[in-house]
Amino acid sequence: VVLRGEDFSAGSPALFSGTRLSPREAGALAAMGRGTVPVYRKPRVGVISTGNELVPVGDIPEGSQVRDINSWMCGAFLESQGCIPDFYGICRDDREALRGMLIAALHHCDAVLISGGSSKDDRDMTADLIRESGEVLHHGIALSPGKPTIIGRVARKPVIGLPGHPASAYVVLLVIVQPLLTVMTGERERRPATMRALLAENIPSARGRDEYVRVRLVGTTARPEFGKSGLINTLVRSDGLVRVPSGTEGFEEGEEVEVILW
Repeated sequence: VVLRGEDFSAGSPALFSGTRLSPREAGALAAMGRGTVPVYRKPRVGVISTGNELVPVGDIPEGSQVRDINSWMCGAFLESQGCIPDFYGICRDDREALRGMLIAALHHCDAVLISGGSSKDDRDMTADLIRESGEVLHHGIALSPGKPTIIGRVARKPVIGLPGHPASAYVVLLVIVQPLLTVMTGERERRPATMRALLAENIPSARGRDEYVRVRLVGTTARPEFGKSGLINTLVRSDGLVRVPSGTEGFEEGEEVEVILW
């Protein structure tokens, strides 16, 4: 038997503004007789992949070609954050083509992610196009992996240039893009799930940048998954990230660290 006022008492808030509606909150709303509630509109985010080497995922790569991994990865990430991805396809390393895609995406979307541009010239082209009609706030950040990231704004809309390598792009999505999307969706700040673990081996790092190292958990031990930023297997095998702050030179084997769980 549940007494009147035992579950939710009159005059006391049951849910607060900025709460993401999960099945738990939906049940609470139903209990209060609220079939509808005001919500934030889901942000629409444009996704553009650039690079002459890219082919659609259904194609068989030849020579130096690679499949367009980042579009799919970005799309799934955006959906997990309560956003609607809008895909604009693959853009070759062509200034006018990229300008057209960026203009179209800005017209229809609330923000834009541009993936790729592994060379300095390609990154400069992306930054120049953002600068033409807006402003580049940061071109290169003290983050590893993810140093080539571009952060810009056009017509009050965020435009983020992601690294072309998938592992780098995913770290930037978590560290830079996720907090931005939290604000855009109206959600209250979320704290990532973490756990403490002992390092199975040394993690060396250079001072002056935050470094995020992928780790695999074995019980209460964290084993680093070192690998090139272009590899996907380290993302699949790992359970989360260890952040090495910019003021340190890494962590030693046996040291207790905080693991940010996927």
